[in-house]
Amino acid sequence: MATRINEVLTSLDKKSYLRSKLFQLFAIDSIDGMKFYYHMGEKAQQPFVGRFYAKLMSAYYKYVHTNAIKLPLSDIEAFIMGASHLSVGPCPCRLIFEKETCEAPIYACIRVNYFSETVIGLQDMVNRIRKKKGLKPKRFSKELTKEEAIALVRHGFKKQNLVLSLESCISPYQNNICMCCPDCCIEFNLRYKFGLDVCKSGPYFPEFFTETCSSCGRCAERCPVKAIRFSEGKPSIARNICLGCGQCADACETNSLVMKVDSQRIPEYKEPGPLKIALVLALTASMYLIFRRFKSVNKSENYKYGKAKPRESDLIRLD
Repeated sequence: MATRINEVLTSLDKKSYLRSKLFQLFAIDSIDGMKFYYHMGEKAQQPFVGRFYAKLMSAYYKYVHTNAIKLPLSDIEAFIMGASHLSVGPCPCRLIFEKETCEAPIYACIRVNYFSETVIGLQDMVNRIRKKKGLKPKRFSKELTKEEAIALVRHGFKKQNLVLSLESCISPYQNNICMCCPDCCIEFNLRYKFGLDVCKSGPYFPEFFTETCSSCGRCAERCPVKAIRFSEGKPSIARNICLGCGQCADACETNSLVMKVDSQRIPEYKEPGPLKIALVLALTASMYLIFRRFKSVNKSENYKYGKAKPRESDLIRLD
């Protein structure tokens, strides 16, 4: 299924055996998986072998998971309106760093289309097993209407200053809407802390109109990655840091900032051919073997997913 949304965004979703298996692995091992990615970032800092881990992570993020496209709020809203299924669950990154960093909402990972159906299906399966054992059902995720999903992303973007992105599992098939902060997001840490070639910037870049800019500094305050600087009252943007998330433009009260499309950053929406599928299989197998080794020597924290509690900042609560 491919649906053109605007000049930079196409909704692309497809059910396949490979994606189904990957979805199940990601859903079951979500927290341990994200911890593993962070571990790989640390391994990439080592002398000699670090280059291998850095290249493996770069290729894995590009072709498998998570090639997340950073987008302004309006694009994410347009995508939601065209979605066939939506649900929300806890953010595994925030559960990993729960006691160390921010107070952003826990229920901030919006599953979309086939992945959303998969997660809700797994939840239903677990509860059928629990019912047979005489146990009460557990809810890890909640199905959303389009109106609820839009309210959730607006809350995250405008009230919590979170970066919105459309995540892929086997690029370019989308599976998730992320609402990220630089404190907890594993992908942000891999890019800004460990310097890996992951976490690509989105297709938009802010354009300043200095003649109307009041130099109030609100844009710089809202920028999640501190890409905006003021010198003698004039703003400048570090292109190599900017994510193109649109927070700065939303903060500007004089309309002196406009998000413009950078044609070189528009993602390619092309069905994977046999060679790319073979590459995805090879990368997945390599990463999975290293992941199993990681799991064998580290205590699992996947239990945190089922014990997640909403914060004061949460708009969605699982009752």
